[in-house]
Amino acid sequence: MLALALLLLLALPMALVALIVLVADGVPILHREQRLGRHGRRFTLAKFRTLRSSDGGSVAPVGDSRIFPAAAPLRRWRLDELPQLINVLRGDMALVGPRPLPARHAEALPPETRSRLLQVRPGVTGRSALAFLGDDVALGGVDDFEERYLRDVLPAKVALDVDYLDHWSLGADFALLAQTLRQIVSRSARERSRDQVQRLLDAHGSQKQQ
Repeated sequence: MLALALLLLLALPMALVALIVLVADGVPILHREQRLGRHGRRFTLAKFRTLRSSDGGSVAPVGDSRIFPAAAPLRRWRLDELPQLINVLRGDMALVGPRPLPARHAEALPPETRSRLLQVRPGVTGRSALAFLGDDVALGGVDDFEERYLRDVLPAKVALDVDYLDHWSLGADFALLAQTLRQIVSRSARERSRDQVQRLLDAHGSQKQQ
């Protein structure tokens, strides 16, 4: 019911985003990608398209040449994620939960961790999604960004999601929903996240050199 209410409320902004994508880079307007849902069932996740090409993996940091110019603010404000409310209505996703993983990312996780995450429906927003709002900025200057994401960033995000599941409550979900809007529009929240991810990347880089 909440997803339906949000879709009705956001119908005009979503139409404007669709128009921006159409004018800036043509069709298709939506990007569809296979992700893993509850119990590992594959489903088609929908986003407004922000990349000229999906070649190169699921990670697209700031400065990626595949991002067409008009799409940068859509990604910054997470407006490209709005069609996932339709995934919620279809039962593929929840409003709050671990972010849905591509199969390649799930395969990079330990089996017990992967199994734990796939016990629930993935979410449009969640604890790790908010904590790592700035990971695309921190990864922007990294050459092997897809590999570094899988090796250094993804395990940290997954650890937060597992802790979220271990301490789940309905009140916590409503709190995360309220935090989502505040943090997306907050420049300081994004900068804190960027700095956190940068420290994580630096720490793993130092360990590798040692």
